[in-house]
Amino acid sequence: MLFRSDGYRQPELDAMRQHLKDEGVMHEIVAKHDGAIRSAEGGEVQADKSYVTAASVLYDALLIPGGQAHLNTLKGHGDARHFINEMFRHCKPIGATSEGVDLLMHAQLPALNLPNAQTTGQVLSERGVVTWRGDTKATGIKAFGDAFIAAIAQHRHWDRPQKDEVPA
Repeated sequence: MLFRSDGYRQPELDAMRQHLKDEGVMHEIVAKHDGAIRSAEGGEVQADKSYVTAASVLYDALLIPGGQAHLNTLKGHGDARHFINEMFRHCKPIGATSEGVDLLMHAQLPALNLPNAQTTGQVLSERGVVTWRGDTKATGIKAFGDAFIAAIAQHRHWDRPQKDEVPA
């Protein structure tokens, strides 16, 4: 499942959708509302479902692409944070790129080593949470995609510390 709102980074999304498709991973676009969602670059993608009405238990993994406007919108949606918290608590893989990482920080998930200024360009993978802060052209997205697909292949990440502390 790919999570987004208006203002997402289209190069990251397009690259990840293609990478998932090439690896045979099915995905759906989930947003606050059904219909078209506009990228920061002006492109559009159609949402398949709404995270307000589609439960997190229906999905095996969550991917949050970057985009500052996208992040600003999702930070204000309690349903989006709740969805993320449920995915974390149920030990499902979560991937986040660029500003999508900031949404994980905003969700206050415990005991995670999330990227900072010193780790820009590096893929971090910890107990099924895969993150990458890259450039606007998404040149390092393949390494992120490989790590995220490996996390999906493991299915659940039961060794997450403090998962029971997450309100979900």
